[in-house]
Amino acid sequence: MSTLEDIRKARHELWLRQKAASSAPDDDADDDAAPKGGRKRPRDDIGGTDESAPSEWEVVRMADGPRGRSAAATKRVRVEGGSIASNGRQHPQSDPSPISTLKILSWNVDGLDQHSDETDMTARAMTVASHIVDERPHVVLLQELIDFNLTWLRRLLSEFYDFYIQSSPPLPYFVGILIDRSAVAIRGPLVTDNFATTKMGRALLSLNGEVRLTTGDRVKVHIATAHLESTKAFARPRVEQLKESFTDMRRSVAQNGSHLAIFGGDLNIRDEEVRQALSDERADILDAWEASGRPKESEFTWDMRKNDNLGIKGKPKARFDRVYLTNSKDMKVSPQSFRLTGTERCDMDEVKGKKRFPSDHFGIQFELKVELRKKEVIDLSDDDDDD
Repeated sequence: MSTLEDIRKARHELWLRQKAASSAPDDDADDDAAPKGGRKRPRDDIGGTDESAPSEWEVVRMADGPRGRSAAATKRVRVEGGSIASNGRQHPQSDPSPISTLKILSWNVDGLDQHSDETDMTARAMTVASHIVDERPHVVLLQELIDFNLTWLRRLLSEFYDFYIQSSPPLPYFVGILIDRSAVAIRGPLVTDNFATTKMGRALLSLNGEVRLTTGDRVKVHIATAHLESTKAFARPRVEQLKESFTDMRRSVAQNGSHLAIFGGDLNIRDEEVRQALSDERADILDAWEASGRPKESEFTWDMRKNDNLGIKGKPKARFDRVYLTNSKDMKVSPQSFRLTGTERCDMDEVKGKKRFPSDHFGIQFELKVELRKKEVIDLSDDDDDD
């Protein structure tokens, strides 16, 4: 099993290979090294079209459309495709191991950090990977992936997880879903559904899976993530995107036979916007934080009082990252825990003499118990002994 020491060793070995390659001609560079250029554009800056070299999964999906088109020109498109493992092959589906609770992690890993260099990006990606290895969530929802941190996460986590990545994103950052293949069996294709209102290349990424409970019951689960439009100026399209996401959840349960639908990510959402998106149908969508008793210590996932990665003055805080649930009538869900992760600084490397957090966002770790309600059996036999 991977540990933080394994991760450090992998990083050191890669550094040695890169150092050796740097003294050789370009044609002899190590193809297995992580891509250069960890530094991308600042958060929410959608200008420019500079691209780094495509990773292997992008090459596979280039036929779906070029990544270099502007976000403003993005058309509504629904793309279906399967999981591509880090070696380019699909892992065979097997019967999942039984579980008593479902563990979910949602995290914006801040691939767009303008203060980050390659060394810092590596340290932060490795710290994210170590959190995932330590906690072993069954479902991981990631936002602000870029080629660089995705390469590291794949290298360190592919032993346990299959990667499902947004298809042909119009900008060099995207969302992804990691599935613990020992606990969740995927049933059907990955769907990338670009939001009609996006100016920032945002899309709803979803797939269907199945988990096996310790009771022997099988639960169909719809899993989705998104990084909704950012900043106050884009509140209207963000509300529309949230409505679309809620509709996807409801449809999966009402029409597609799912017992449970999970949607989470960096939603950039404000409470008033949620009320607008839910309208009068609030009762059928559960906010995981609210359903867990509103723990104050886990309220703000973007908190500049505690996290100084961005160096923002004024110390704003917000509950931008959220997880939502809806379930069928024959499904019972019971939240077990809701807490934040990534609240401590990385213990690797420094930027300008200061250790940094894995991301400017804290991740959400949510665990819930899932049960199928026992169907009432009506005995229609006649107990009377009348002749």
